[in-house]
Amino acid sequence: MQFAQFKNFIIIHRKEIGIYILALGFSFLITLFAYIYKEPITKVEIIKLVQVSKLTPTPAIIPFITYTKPILEKSDRYDIYLIGDSMMNAFGPRGGLFNEIISKTYPDTFFEVSNYAQANQSILLLPQRLKEPVQAAPDLLLVPIIEGEPDLIIIESFGYNPLSQFGTEEGLKEQEKVLTEVMTTLTNRFPNTVIMFLAAIAPDKKTYGQSVNSASADERWAQAEERIEYITNHIDYANEHNIPLINAYEKSLDTDGDGNTIYINPDDNIHPSAEGLSLMGTAMTEKIKEENIFP
Repeated sequence: MQFAQFKNFIIIHRKEIGIYILALGFSFLITLFAYIYKEPITKVEIIKLVQVSKLTPTPAIIPFITYTKPILEKSDRYDIYLIGDSMMNAFGPRGGLFNEIISKTYPDTFFEVSNYAQANQSILLLPQRLKEPVQAAPDLLLVPIIEGEPDLIIIESFGYNPLSQFGTEEGLKEQEKVLTEVMTTLTNRFPNTVIMFLAAIAPDKKTYGQSVNSASADERWAQAEERIEYITNHIDYANEHNIPLINAYEKSLDTDGDGNTIYINPDDNIHPSAEGLSLMGTAMTEKIKEENIFP
């Protein structure tokens, strides 16, 4: 029989061939169990064996394209996960000022805030970090995000740890690529969890990092501009993909369109001050209320 004829035979009779191969497989399993147990296998046992042998299909991963916010059920307790770099880490392991603000806004509700944000972490590390526990404090080890049961996840922009090694254009593309990967993972694992994006406070280009950075004023200005590129790209990604956005960046700008120094810690001219944390925590709470996340 020529190859073409053989191929056509396979195509035409593929169903029968599949059934035959399946029957052979079950026959082998039955024979193997009979050999192991050294006694006849009853009809009931054969049926059980067939049921156990059925493979559980792996759920298909749905690629992330656009976000549809789920509706949470009313509860007296919600779990919130915070993700980001040192800008989000500044809230502390249990959300600090943010937890205080949101608890006052919803006085009859208990919020368990778990802050997974870590300093000096770029967004490139996030896909792996989703699978790892986080030592948020000496006495607080958080389970991996992917193993938790959050009601709300807030992802900060990671803008203060830019992907400088790629150059700005390619770095922004990498940022978007990772965001899509992370959103694919989270929306498949947590279809009933609300996901929001947070744009951190803006840097002040004139004073950025001057207390801790020996670079020239022009170099520090360029560093601030690079961070703005990543923060605003985070904003654009959220808007383009229908992800609820908490825009603390916009709220922190002064009349000249630069970062208002009142919101920036004078000890390093980078991280949020107490006023900056209050601004971010208030913006987060207001957007949560506006979106009616917690009924």
